[in-house]
Amino acid sequence: MIQTLGLTWAEGSLLVGQYLDRKIQLRRIDPASGDVLERLEMPAGTGVSGLESDGARLLYCGWRRVGRCGR
Repeated sequence: MIQTLGLTWAEGSLLVGQYLDRKIQLRRIDPASGDVLERLEMPAGTGVSGLESDGARLLYCGWRRVGRCGR
């Protein structure tokens, strides 16, 4: 079963954090077609419990007491 862990809108795409088969991925989805444009597997030991974009260059993936920003 796929669990959605967070989502946000950035640069014309929907960004979704998903958990499947003990792996967490960040996916960029085309809003018109629903196609997955890009997948980024999160490193072991990290997670996603929320996503937020500043609409420019930063993406925050919240998880426990640790947050990571990157592009």
